[in-house]
Amino acid sequence: MVFVCDPKDIATVFRSDGRLPERPPVNSLATYRQMRKKPHGLGNLMGEEWYRVRSSVNKGMMRPKSVGVYAPLQDEVSRDLAALIQTVVRKGDSGGQVNNFMNLLHTWGLESLSLVVLGKRLGCLTLDQLAEDSDAQRMISAVPEFFLYFAKLEMSPPLYKYISTPTWKKFVRAMDTMNGVAEKMIREKLAELRKTEEPPEETDFLSSLLSQKDMTLDEVVMMAIELLSGAVDSTADTLAFNLYCLAKNPDAQQKLYDEIMEVVPPGQPIDDRVLNNMPYLRAVFKETFRLYPTTFFNTRTLTRDVVLAGYRVPSKTQVIMANNVIGTLPEYYPEPDTYKPERWLRNESTNIQAFALLPFGYGARMCIGRRFAEQEVFLGLIRIIQKFHVGWDGEDMKQIYKIFNAPDRDTFIFRERQ
Repeated sequence: MVFVCDPKDIATVFRSDGRLPERPPVNSLATYRQMRKKPHGLGNLMGEEWYRVRSSVNKGMMRPKSVGVYAPLQDEVSRDLAALIQTVVRKGDSGGQVNNFMNLLHTWGLESLSLVVLGKRLGCLTLDQLAEDSDAQRMISAVPEFFLYFAKLEMSPPLYKYISTPTWKKFVRAMDTMNGVAEKMIREKLAELRKTEEPPEETDFLSSLLSQKDMTLDEVVMMAIELLSGAVDSTADTLAFNLYCLAKNPDAQQKLYDEIMEVVPPGQPIDDRVLNNMPYLRAVFKETFRLYPTTFFNTRTLTRDVVLAGYRVPSKTQVIMANNVIGTLPEYYPEPDTYKPERWLRNESTNIQAFALLPFGYGARMCIGRRFAEQEVFLGLIRIIQKFHVGWDGEDMKQIYKIFNAPDRDTFIFRERQ
């Protein structure tokens, strides 16, 4: 492996991708799916097979207009999230804290993306304790476990290929639960579609995928499973990191609140045009990722020889582009320890290099869920900051590595704005 921390080298790597970019395989996932006779999934496909599936998915996932139509619906979910926080705060016996707040955010993530993938809400975003055997709670509980054991397997020798280790057993159990629940939800949706004599006016993502001639039914189901499981963890964690940075930096929180109140008065619905008119919101998102990246690094397997930092690096070498290192370097970010969203605004004199911050990667193999993830986080931030001043109690938040980085605590203090 070659690790690079210079944006110019990162640009070289991504621009050498060509038509069929490659990334290192995820061995534990590949082993599990082979064992269960499942499709590889988009992340583990390479070459023409990857291109076939990716091309089919791009239309619904990567085009801004396709994503923007869901903004008003997902805004309803974020407003429900803020209303639930308000219910807890008004009880007056919690000191402004929401018990097990991360579980609530995981539920918000699942509820929000189910609108996209399944074309309906699950109805699981509630303060009432979901039944442990309910599909939603089983999914919400299994996903964080999956990522935890996934990270352990990928950072250890692959003994699981030869013996069933304790970590492998826990990983398989979490994967079986996730896949079983998601597959059940998707099969129910497919049954509904078969009963419909006329196609719906608004085509949801799953219906759109099923209409693609280049994907099998099993591949469609696997794509939907990957999207639903990713929504539970990574998007919720990203929202938590943003709330934490705003809680620790009240001046930035006030500036964001001022922008929100100017662009989105209380009661006004939000669509994609509103989101496009909020530069400070996007600056907060970028600055948070710089200090608390949801992913530590981007990876590529070189498809040709390149020169990095004066060294010739041959084709087929794995290159790791370290987001968490670049974000701390003063040569790219003056005062790197200071939380300063203003550095991302166009009127700032600071000239940040183009490839210094890539939360979702770059190019043809950029994260497939990028636009939906951004939209969900933006909507969540708007509705929470609009209604509450967010504070923090106790020790600073730290990150736990679980493939995606996760917060180690959630001791937020919510106080209603007057």
